[in-house]
Amino acid sequence: MRKSTVLQWSPHESDAFAIGAAENLKVYRFSSSERQSMSLLGGVPDVQQLRCVSWNPDPAQRWTFAIGTASGKLVLHDCTPDTAGPTSALCEFVPRSLRTCFSAAWNPSSPNLVAAGLDKVRSDFGVLVWDVRRGGSAGAGGGVSGQAGEPPAAQPRRSSGAADGFSSCLSFDVSAVGATRTVEEPLAQLGNSEAAVSIAWAPASPSCLLSGTGFRWVRLYDLRSREAANGAPVFSCHAHAKSVNGVSFDPFQEHRFVTHSDDPDGLIKGWDLRVLRDSTPLFTISTSGAHSTGVDSGARGAPIGRGGMNIAWCPTRRGLLSTLVEGSPTLCLWDVDRALLR
Repeated sequence: MRKSTVLQWSPHESDAFAIGAAENLKVYRFSSSERQSMSLLGGVPDVQQLRCVSWNPDPAQRWTFAIGTASGKLVLHDCTPDTAGPTSALCEFVPRSLRTCFSAAWNPSSPNLVAAGLDKVRSDFGVLVWDVRRGGSAGAGGGVSGQAGEPPAAQPRRSSGAADGFSSCLSFDVSAVGATRTVEEPLAQLGNSEAAVSIAWAPASPSCLLSGTGFRWVRLYDLRSREAANGAPVFSCHAHAKSVNGVSFDPFQEHRFVTHSDDPDGLIKGWDLRVLRDSTPLFTISTSGAHSTGVDSGARGAPIGRGGMNIAWCPTRRGLLSTLVEGSPTLCLWDVDRALLR
């Protein structure tokens, strides 16, 4: 998997955003006043091979990030501005088999749950759901509470016996000083022997999680179902010819989402979660040559070429979808709703 830069806007403040690169994460604030400026708020300077980032949606934990790494660890970091400490790491969740963590997603309705999408390994699961309350005390919103730089302290142990005239002494286990809490037991394990390249929680169903696999499938898991106990999906949809590299829900229509792949035509497909069993997309957009099938060519901008693609819904305008391809200077905007009404 190619290295890439990750950008995420804050779910809490309209002027704050984070940029993650291979070895660090930085949080910025943009000022749109007459004298436009950008200031660094904080970050994580020593990430070990960052692969994905997810910003905690819980207002009580507004500066907590889940960072997925090349080793498969999902590490929670507290990036609260103007705080100092030896480390920003709160807790790390470690899979049984170490492999790349492709994607991470907080549950917006239950922010104590965070999911990780991992590379394929034989006889192990590609999607792990972690409960952050197992890695620290639960805050008001169910997240990890406490300040960065407060790792476990060494606890005294009293021993008896004569030594140099003393009847007793205190000893400390210093190996735990400065260590980050580690959790190795996930709440749920899904998708046996299958890579989960992209994941997203369903806004309308807090217990449901979508996974885009390393080979053509979109799978729906329900943590309440009997199937989930065995790591099996409720149902699956044949979405693309290759890996499903992205799953993104429409912020204005909670049942609608889009997927994309790295096939030659750069296809983006729109789906309705309620009729996903039919494996029939609502629309299909071909980003190659800014030509679409099913949806009229509604892109504002020049055609974009091949490469790793990023897609995102506009959070303020209904039905507006943006696409950007690695190596291309062009950003395309697709007015999906307007095209569907034609």
